[in-house]
Amino acid sequence: MPKFYLHFALDLDALEDMILLRWVYPGMDMENLGLNVFRYRELISRLFASQGFIEYATTEPNVRMEPANVLLARIGKRVDQRVTGRFFKPRIELTQSQFIKEI
Repeated sequence: MPKFYLHFALDLDALEDMILLRWVYPGMDMENLGLNVFRYRELISRLFASQGFIEYATTEPNVRMEPANVLLARIGKRVDQRVTGRFFKPRIELTQSQFIKEI
């Protein structure tokens, strides 16, 4: 069922013009699930991978703080190559307050 809801939420044509980011912090997200942090990370990564999200390395301190944390991103089909290039620069530093959006 979660996969259906995620697909429904991301099934908007306008999202093809954007880079979508999802930070996963298992310690903060998984309260009362009975999963260890690495199993939770795998679960969330697979769920988002079903919608085109890929795991990316980052120097963002909150992601790097714990080995189970991860940055997932989905690059829309119509995102300009220059924007994509800026996203892939080495040592990319992103904060949760930043949105990368080019239309």
